Amino acid sequence: MDLLHSAGFVSYVTELINQQHIPGLAIAIIHNDQIASAGYGHASLDPETPCTADTLFDIASSAKSLTAAAVGLLVDDNDMFPDMQYDAVMSTLLPEDFVMSGEGYTEGVTVEDILSHRSGMPSHDDSYMTVRAAKPDNARSITRNLRNLPVAAPIRSKYIYCNMMYTVATHLVEVKSGQDFGTFLEERFFKPLDMASTTLQPSSARSKGFESRMATGYTWKRANSTYHGLENPDCPEGQGAGSVISSVNDFIKFVKAFMNCEDPINKNVYEGLVRLRSFVNPNPGRRKRHTSPVAYAAGLDIYFYKGHMVVGHNGVFSGFGSRFFFLPDFSFGAVIMGNSDGANGVATTLVQKLIDDLLGVTDERPHDSKSKAIRPVEIRGPKPQAEAKDANPMSKNQGKKEKKKQEKKTQAKKSQGIQKGQVNEQRPKRNTPQPPTMPLSAYAGNYWNPGYHNLLVQIRDDALFIDATDRSMGFTLKFEHVSDDRKFDAHLTDWLDGSDDIVKAEFVIEDAQVTRLGLQLEEMLKEMIWFKKKDGVRSGAARVQNPLFRGVVFSPTLGTTPLFYNAIAQAVASAGYIVVSIEHPYDAEFLEFPDRSNVTAANITDAQVPLGVNNRARDVSFVLDQLSTKDGVAALLPGTGAPGLKARRVAIYGHSVGGAAAAEAMRLDCRVVAGANLDGSMF
Repeated sequence: MDLLHSAGFVSYVTELINQQHIPGLAIAIIHNDQIASAGYGHASLDPETPCTADTLFDIASSAKSLTAAAVGLLVDDNDMFPDMQYDAVMSTLLPEDFVMSGEGYTEGVTVEDILSHRSGMPSHDDSYMTVRAAKPDNARSITRNLRNLPVAAPIRSKYIYCNMMYTVATHLVEVKSGQDFGTFLEERFFKPLDMASTTLQPSSARSKGFESRMATGYTWKRANSTYHGLENPDCPEGQGAGSVISSVNDFIKFVKAFMNCEDPINKNVYEGLVRLRSFVNPNPGRRKRHTSPVAYAAGLDIYFYKGHMVVGHNGVFSGFGSRFFFLPDFSFGAVIMGNSDGANGVATTLVQKLIDDLLGVTDERPHDSKSKAIRPVEIRGPKPQAEAKDANPMSKNQGKKEKKKQEKKTQAKKSQGIQKGQVNEQRPKRNTPQPPTMPLSAYAGNYWNPGYHNLLVQIRDDALFIDATDRSMGFTLKFEHVSDDRKFDAHLTDWLDGSDDIVKAEFVIEDAQVTRLGLQLEEMLKEMIWFKKKDGVRSGAARVQNPLFRGVVFSPTLGTTPLFYNAIAQAVASAGYIVVSIEHPYDAEFLEFPDRSNVTAANITDAQVPLGVNNRARDVSFVLDQLSTKDGVAALLPGTGAPGLKARRVAIYGHSVGGAAAAEAMRLDCRVVAGANLDGSMF
């Protein structure tokens, strides 16, 4: 158990994380109830903070083990929950919420089907809406949206990794237990196991005073050889699939209880969770030596290595990676967490080394820092698939909140004949793309799909553009015309790590009018996801063609951000207006300035509200002044090309205090010629 602090092991891990561009890594080991742990590198680079065994990481999909265990506790309690069984049909347990598309799925999908990724539902990771959206998703809305999403395979016919179904599982837990999922985890796992630093969602960790211990997630930018720090927002739409914050010192306690069948995991719960239910990849050619095919149980992947069962799960999220495992035959297990996407690949290598050392294996290839098993891990693109073949017994189909998107974008690149910037020699090099013969304004507007919700096609920098950063896996799309005014390549840029890929896109044109948009957003489906263009949307939406300012100003309520009102702003913009939303200092919950300084919301009393309304109205006048200058337009409205917008006639709308401010701005500034006060009468 002194291994983690030995000079040789410390040197080995340090070389690994430096080579793979992982700022920090933490490891905890349990053997015969004895626990040892250590940290290596940095939890944060600015300021430099050492990584320790108590550093808190987003454990990503390793959290699925907790979700499955939560369901297992309900299944085990026949007195309180007699209808909760692994073979119970989900629609009988959630009759109002659980409805799937396709004949037989609603009546056939069971609890264990959703826990073992064999429901036939693909990931649809781009369909759920984050807290940045006008209407964010939660566990219930994710469940109810299943009816709007196409399935990809018959029930129990194949393993298809689906994060959403684990969020659905948390909705089931909430409905049956009468508790929100965070409270359930706290009372049934975290408190009994003394996992005092473990929480559901990053905001909960911060509210408990743990922020100084929270690792920053990073991605490595090869272009300029620098680390890029990433945000780690709450993801209520992904609870159950991930969003648990923990340390190796905490999570090893859960591993110990699981491995030893200690409270709250009794023998019945353990056996129900480790039952093998689906093969991750039944292809025997993909197996490592002395290793069985990987099976998925319930929130656990299980395989046999040299005759011994290995139980565990991994997790990959932008900026974080984790892996835990245990071998019941030896009462041995470990937890590994790191603050980079590549941490999962290194964790897999370390897991193999720890197991080989335990078993005394000497006939395998050496575990040195230049081994093929630990070559650099790409953020997106072809490398992660290659890594899985050599170093990871788990399927490359891991993924939402996970990096399943890596594979989706890899397939898109392959379909275009592109890998790492190389053009496939079998495909002739395309000539310089030509613009469509139809005006871009004919394509612009709102497009709707019941399962994927609204997408606004805009015109930006003389190209069609979609801002879908309100998705849980946010992205933008910039369209490049391919042929026939219909077919396009949509260049996808990931909102978090900035990586680029290509998605096939196609517009349907009927009677010289664009009526539908298809996007290849789900790789497991042969068909595209089709969006219908909404009626009544002007074809010239989203672009102002001349310097006459057609502007609308928006002022939100106290303690929030204009991002919560994106749907209204998009609807107004689709009519051809430029919408300028104002975040008022000391009114917004958090406001960051261009120099990275920030202010937070002030505690405003009722007596101060009239003064605040007056200040907001003056903010509006100041913004209009700035929009009348060339520099102001360049800063506030990049890409318009206007030398200065004539802000002589503008409209304004606002909500709550913002509504009262809209009325006050109309009174004080003659440039504001129209306005709407949304629920501001109380002020």
